[in-house]
Amino acid sequence: MEQEITFIVKEEILRNVLKTHDVILVLGWPGTGKTATCLRAAKGIWKTYYFNADAKCPGRELDLHTEGGTLLKNIDELVAGPQAGSLLIIDDFDAATEETATAVKRLLSGRSFPGKVVMTAQSRPKLDEEELSIDAVVRMKDETAEILYTNLRDLT
Repeated sequence: MEQEITFIVKEEILRNVLKTHDVILVLGWPGTGKTATCLRAAKGIWKTYYFNADAKCPGRELDLHTEGGTLLKNIDELVAGPQAGSLLIIDDFDAATEETATAVKRLLSGRSFPGKVVMTAQSRPKLDEEELSIDAVVRMKDETAEILYTNLRDLT
């Protein structure tokens, strides 16, 4: 039960950040719930696209935590079809190959994805945050999450 409450807290923090930001970097050590929290926070709100930059397949976890999520085997599979109500989760970004990192940077720098983007990593990847316009950095901890950086934009 205690672990479920922990996930609820993390999900609510991330869901609120997702409502007010477009590009979010989620940091945390293995086992802190980065992937599960991202998937669960999006469930029922956004159409989810999932890409694992480390070429691992999430398998059962993706099925458990999404409703009709789309698994991408390559970031270039993301076609022009996604709508503004979409969420792209780029998992394990710090383990991406140079080719994948370049494709993700190209996608983010032009804001060619119309929805929201969440990248997960164990440590802060070497990114030019100005170029990629990361709006928020959230760190997952064992029992909660904290916002390390936020750039709120005028929503009106």
